[in-house]
Amino acid sequence: LSQSVRVRVNDRVWGFTPEIFASYKKDKFNIMGKVMYAQNTAHLTMVSGFGATSFDAETGSYDYAPLNSAVSWVNATYGERWKAGLMLGYIQNLGSFKEFISLEEKGFIYSASKDIPDSNSKFYRVTEGVVTAILKNDKNLLQKELRVRDKNLKYPDEISHKELFYSNEIKNEIAKITEYLSNDKFEAIQRRLEEKCMPKGVCIMFYGESGTGKTESVYQLAKKTGRSIFHVDIGKAVSQWHGGTIKNLSNIFEKYNLFCKQSKMRGHEIPILLFNEADALFGKRLHDVNQGSEIDENHTQSMLLDYIERQEGLVILTTNLEGNFDDAFERRFLFKLKFERPNFETKKKIWKNKISWLETDSVEQLASNYDFSGAEIENIVRKSTMDEVLTGKRPSVKEIEEYCKTEKFEKSKKTRIGFGC
Repeated sequence: LSQSVRVRVNDRVWGFTPEIFASYKKDKFNIMGKVMYAQNTAHLTMVSGFGATSFDAETGSYDYAPLNSAVSWVNATYGERWKAGLMLGYIQNLGSFKEFISLEEKGFIYSASKDIPDSNSKFYRVTEGVVTAILKNDKNLLQKELRVRDKNLKYPDEISHKELFYSNEIKNEIAKITEYLSNDKFEAIQRRLEEKCMPKGVCIMFYGESGTGKTESVYQLAKKTGRSIFHVDIGKAVSQWHGGTIKNLSNIFEKYNLFCKQSKMRGHEIPILLFNEADALFGKRLHDVNQGSEIDENHTQSMLLDYIERQEGLVILTTNLEGNFDDAFERRFLFKLKFERPNFETKKKIWKNKISWLETDSVEQLASNYDFSGAEIENIVRKSTMDEVLTGKRPSVKEIEEYCKTEKFEKSKKTRIGFGC
């Protein structure tokens, strides 16, 4: 396989290294010393170097910043032909004034089409896996090796297929959203919205009770439409330090925008930015704020409102506390789909799908007697599977009902404390 590659080779990193040197000599005694502030002095075998601070996917250009260090030493000697001496030195790594990016996360490989390599490819980072794929002439393997690697990024073929069951109303809404997000339809929709000077980004909210399939629906939606998912780690996004959350969110949005740009260059579908359990991050703006933490919270909500308003990608939020959201978010979500607990017919389908050997009357009995969500039914199936492995035999319907009775927390009776008549 041959390929013409455009490589930028004239990137530079600048450094500034001032130093002060002093020496004093009297008779046989000599003392000298040096103090130096050093930047990018690895060539002097010092603790230094440089790193990349940003990357332009269009031009392949990197911006760099040097590592800084402080060095000082003093050397004292006595004698003429034979000298005795003492030397003391100190060096400290001062780090960089700018934050370095992870080059592995940013990705080095870009292609204009799905068939890699192709005549319009721009940048390559050759790894052992890439070489293996080229030698084997395996385009599928090469496609995987050229992927951007990020722990929060999941590709469609990495998502396991899972059959989900909904009420007819939710099923129809999910089917409609799936059709909207199919590649040809979605691109046409975005073009038409842009022509009419309307925001072309799409924001969707899945809300409802816990365990009703909101998150899994996003993953299955991504798999069906051939989209990757960039899952926001809410725990790491929220910071206790002043301005920390806003900084983390800025990095998340910057990274997602880069993934979108890379996907377009490769001819792939725009990925989904997923905020799972988004109520931990999205909230209401506060009034009459006085403390710094309250001001910080309002800045965070304003930033989220602004991004949701002007983003050009595909954002999906899941929550079971939609009442905690600011009213201003409501109009910014194009689709708002409420997931409710499964009805009798839906529960029957879930039980039968999870435990195929159940008889019809047993399925109806379980669906009628227990008001479970899909996730709760799955918990029971997992426990019965564990027991089946342990005992070597299939659990009975009676045993499954015992699992059902212990699935929910017991509601203890209220006990009066104190004196009364």
